[in-house]
Amino acid sequence: MIEPDGSSWHPPKDVVRALKDCEKELGRTLIKPEVFKKTHVRKKENESDPDVWMEKRAEQTFIVVMSAQIVQLTSALAASERRRDAEQRSMSETVQQIKEQVMNRARRPTTSAPEDTDDDSDDEGDYVELTP
Repeated sequence: MIEPDGSSWHPPKDVVRALKDCEKELGRTLIKPEVFKKTHVRKKENESDPDVWMEKRAEQTFIVVMSAQIVQLTSALAASERRRDAEQRSMSETVQQIKEQVMNRARRPTTSAPEDTDDDSDDEGDYVELTP
């Protein structure tokens, strides 16, 4: 966009530049509420000073957005906990089934020959000699 004085103004480039500057300053990627606050709150002299919003409406919008985000995150957390509980129950049932299978196999009689019999002693009579 060309300004009346002949200079060009590119809002998207300005926003990207401002975001990159903020990311460098903080050393991490910004989240939406931080971006909104950075663009709508006047620069503070001291970090402990209260926020001074450029418009009252911006502060109200920020509060509404943050409230909605809290509701969304609370809902997501509850869903995650329900999912985790269901997985836990499923795992417990699976472990119980495996325990029962192991116990059932331990109770079964073995099908192998008893250990006190000596099958090797009768081997001589089991073979037939070749005929010439």
